[in-house]
Parts: sequence; structure tokens; C-alpha cells
Amino acid sequence: MGAQKKIEVKSLAWKDSWDLFQKYVGEDTLNSDPEIPEQAEIVARECCGLPLVIITIGRAMASKVTPQDWKHAIRVLQTSASKFPEDFSIDKEALIWKWICEGFLDEYDDMDGAKNQGFNIISTLIHACLLEEPLDTNSVKLHDVIRDMALWITGEMGEMKGKILRFPVGMKNLVKLKRLGLACTFELSSIPRGLISSLSMLQTINLYRCGFEPDGNESLVEELESLKYLINLRITIVSACVFERFLSSRKLRSCTHGICLTSFKGSISLNVSSLENIKHLNSFWMEFCDTLIKFDWAEKGKETVEYSNLNPKVKCFDGLETVTILRCRMLKNLTWLIFAPNLKYLDILYCEQMEEVIGKGEEDGGNLSPFTNLIQVQLLYLPQLKSMYWNPPPFLHLERILVVGCPKLKKLPLNSNSARERRVMIEGEEEWWNELEWEDEATLNTFLPNFQALDKNKG
Repeated sequence: MGAQKKIEVKSLAWKDSWDLFQKYVGEDTLNSDPEIPEQAEIVARECCGLPLVIITIGRAMASKVTPQDWKHAIRVLQTSASKFPEDFSIDKEALIWKWICEGFLDEYDDMDGAKNQGFNIISTLIHACLLEEPLDTNSVKLHDVIRDMALWITGEMGEMKGKILRFPVGMKNLVKLKRLGLACTFELSSIPRGLISSLSMLQTINLYRCGFEPDGNESLVEELESLKYLINLRITIVSACVFERFLSSRKLRSCTHGICLTSFKGSISLNVSSLENIKHLNSFWMEFCDTLIKFDWAEKGKETVEYSNLNPKVKCFDGLETVTILRCRMLKNLTWLIFAPNLKYLDILYCEQMEEVIGKGEEDGGNLSPFTNLIQVQLLYLPQLKSMYWNPPPFLHLERILVVGCPKLKKLPLNSNSARERRVMIEGEEEWWNELEWEDEATLNTFLPNFQALDKNKG
């Protein structure tokens, strides 16, 4: 029998909160280092007087006897995992990248050392029950209670944060600055010329989806090249000529992990093979490229060739894990994704002419297996989309498919073996679901229990 009455659990007063927290952490832990009592009090205050959160965090921290353990756990929970949806799998390497950008692992000068420490922290959080590890050991999930606590805390903090409109006057004086994060600063209209180059110690720069366009980014490319210590770059590029200038820089290609292409006014095609030279590329975002009709494949000094004439065993984008295509209304397909074997997250939104994700006719010549590592795919408002892929690939890690506003998509590339022992959630409009065609009855029976209907009037 379900509960019929809701009982409001009121927040505890500070004295009661602190007493409860100390009880579950334990006297031995609190006295194990002179810095821990002060850190513990900060942690307890951030629990906002919620008894269940206090008990959960208190128990988890009972074995943490160094100040570093306390600092890491709380900072990680506040700024990283709370940003992911409920019950969503978080790729471990993506999470570690966020920690590096936030400066949590700044005691390491090399990427390998930082990543190893990141995996150690994740292991600690799993053993402390702050993170859960599903069957897919490449990802983690945030415990529901801990996620609620993190959202509570960051929600309070978020109300105090304002939009970034311009840089402070004294920004150039931060000559020891190592990390600069300006992702999604849509309100930032400009960046002073010479600012980036004056911050000569910068190692990590995130300019993903920024609002500013100084000289179409060309002068910015030149400033980035001057940074001697730059090792991690995510950049937004707004035109084909700037993109060509960017690609001509061996230094920038070698340190770039993410690219956002936006606008590209006047360009009708993009030579996607040029991305092959960006060896560490793991994230690709393209938006508002209204004139772009297609992706070409043309190696330097050679003519454009068809995808079917390329060697399908060549993994050109081996490190690419996340692709988002937003409001590119003339694009018809993303067939080049057959060369991204480790793609994990794919979002295609508001592309009016998109007919296929991977074009039909690319099925021959080499036993292609795209989407093998795909975890989530979101297809939103693609009125002409008819196909995702011609044949059910071996989805080894798939967890979620979201389809909204795709009335012509009558079949998903699934069969009864696609889910294996995993639960693959499919979300979409009920009318669309009822008209889907299935490989056989066994496939329908496999996925029917996991379908979640969405209100077509929402979102």
C-alpha cells in the first residue's frame, strides 16, 4: 500500500544539525587533522539542515581523514554532477574533464596525472556511496539524495550569480591565471583585443558557445597561438575563413578538445575530413549554419570523394564522443559519423531538412558498426527525418532514445538483441510510438515496457 499522507520534514536548527552531523562522522575522524573540524562545519552548514542529507553525507565522510578528501567531495558535488539530469549516466572521462576545467586537479601539471587522480576520486566517491556505478563501468550515476542536496546548494548559489556582460578592467593583471572558462556566455558581446595573449600562463581555455565575435575570431586565433602553455582548448568559430586559419595552426590543432561552429554565413559545404587532424577532438557542436547544405570529404590536394569509396575501417574521429547539431536547416544527413566509432552522445535538433542520420547506401564495404558505444541519442523536431541507420547496429551501451517532432521516422534501428540485459528507455509522443514499425514482435515486446510517453504540447 502506498503512502497516503505527505509529511513535511522541516529543516533542523544549526545546533541540532551540527550535533547530528558530528554523530555520524565520528569523533575519531573529526580529530584526525586540525583542519577537518572547520571543513566539517562548512559541510554541515551546506546540508541546509536537511536530516537525510546530513546523515547520508555524515556517513559518507566518516572515513575521510584528510582535508583534501573533504574539499574534493563537496566541490565535485556542487559544481559537476548536479548539472546532469536525474538517473542519467555520466561518462567518467567527461566528468574528469569538467573537474580539470574547474581547477579541482590543478596540482598536476600533466594531463595523465590529473586524469589518474580524477579516476581515484571517482573510485572514492563510489565506495562512499556518493556515486553509483552501473553495469557500464565507463560511467557513473549520482545517488538521488546526493543529487537533491547538490541541486539545493547550487540552486541557492545560482540566484546570486549574474550574467557576464563585459570583462573587468583589471583582467589583464591576472598574469598567473591558468584556467579561463567562458562557455555559454551568450551575453558577452566582446573581448578586448590583446586580453587573451596577455594572460600568458593560461593552460585551459573554454570558449564554447560564446557570444562574442571579435573580427570573426581571426585575431583571437592569433592570440591563442601565442600562449606557450596552452594544452586544453574549446573554441567557437564563426566563419569558414577563420576555420581555415585555425586548422593551419599545428599548435591549436594539437591542444583542441572541442569545437563549436556557428553561423558560417555563405558556406554551403564543410570539408569534414579537415577535423581528422584534430587528434584530441572529443566534442563537436554546430549551430545556426543556415546556408550549409552538406559535409564533404576531400583530403588535402585531392578531389571530393563519396563516403562509400573510403576505407570504412579507418577510424578518423576515434576520440569524438559528443556531437550536437542545432538549427542547421539545410543539412540532409550526418553520414560522416560512420567514422566516429566511439560516439556516446548524439543530439540533432531543429534541422528542417534532415532526412537521415547516416545515409542509406553507405551500408556496403567493410562491416561498419556505427553507434556501438552510443549511450544517448536525442532527435528533436526533424520533420523530414525518415531513418537513423539502415540496419540495427550492436548497441553495447545504449540507455536512452528521445524522439520528439519526427513524424516521418517510422522505424528505429533496433532488434530484440539491441538491449541485451540493459534497460533502454525510449521517450516520445504516444501517437508516434503507436505508428512505429518493428523488426518483429519480439523487438516490440523488448522495448514496450521501457517506453515513456511525452506530452506533445510540452517542450
